Amino acid sequence: MRQTVLKNTVDVLHKIKIMEKEIMNLKLYVFKKLAPSGKKVAQPNGKKCSLAGIIDIAKDCRDTDLSVHHDKYLYGEALD
Repeated sequence: MRQTVLKNTVDVLHKIKIMEKEIMNLKLYVFKKLAPSGKKVAQPNGKKCSLAGIIDIAKDCRDTDLSVHHDKYLYGEALD
């Protein structure tokens, strides 16, 4: 009886480990897809902006309101 319980516990832990690895691989896949590619993105107003620097800017500014500066960083100029 005890051997069966131990085997089932080991099986469950092994399955959990496999699921955690699959989740990590999925997270890495999604992150790679969302990472900036350096491509220019067309905006509704016809201007193009690069998404390459957004993550670099945002990672150092956790407590800063970036909405004030977003036009400058996206379009290279402040829009009034």
